[in-house]
Amino acid sequence: MALDDTIDKYFHEEIQHKSEITIDDLLSMTSGLSLEKTAVDFANSDAYFDYVCSHLEYGKPDKWKYGGVNYTLLTMIIERVTSKSYEDVVSEDILAKSSFPHTKFSTSRDSNPLLSHGYSKADRTKAVDVKYANLLKEKGTGNMSMDTLDLYHFYSELISGRFISKEMLSQMWQMKTQPYTYDYKGGVYHKGNGVLYGHGFWGQYEPTMYLSADAQTCVILMSNSKDKPTYAPLAKSLFESLSDSFR
Repeated sequence: MALDDTIDKYFHEEIQHKSEITIDDLLSMTSGLSLEKTAVDFANSDAYFDYVCSHLEYGKPDKWKYGGVNYTLLTMIIERVTSKSYEDVVSEDILAKSSFPHTKFSTSRDSNPLLSHGYSKADRTKAVDVKYANLLKEKGTGNMSMDTLDLYHFYSELISGRFISKEMLSQMWQMKTQPYTYDYKGGVYHKGNGVLYGHGFWGQYEPTMYLSADAQTCVILMSNSKDKPTYAPLAKSLFESLSDSFR
């Protein structure tokens, strides 16, 4: 496999512009592919994959836009190349190489009894009933639960070369020239001075991470109550304060 492989090498399905879109485009979410609508529930990953391939839309991008379906396609490629499930590949090639005691694939609340409940801003006394069947739609973009220490260990060890070589990681995170600006590549946003930024929403959960290039300064803020404004500015402020204190 190579970053400049076009995805027609891996998909027999009718996907618009598949002979032009590369794995690298999927990693940076610059493929132009999107999935605007999804059905409510799916029985399994295969059912979701079938739905994705038949409902993809293409529009030549003139600005960067987050599109989780790019990573859904990447998980499909992984499964077709390895003949294993995405979950098994991650477990064998990443999780088994280090210690992640509180990291699990979340297909139901029962799969991780330590998982916190989510609460709405309007009523912080009543837990929100989250439909975990919807996690199938986050395969590759957020169908795992971790605590803050596991998340830090993952990124610090990724940077150190434990899971893939530093050269391969550098190639994966290299930005390609586009007619618009973007800073997202390989699962994280790349800020100035090598700072990595991660942020997301799912259900009532909002995780935020800022990590220095040497992994020595880090702020991870996880919330189980989705608010507006978000907690991301607070995480940034804390990180900048810590960074200044170490100069």
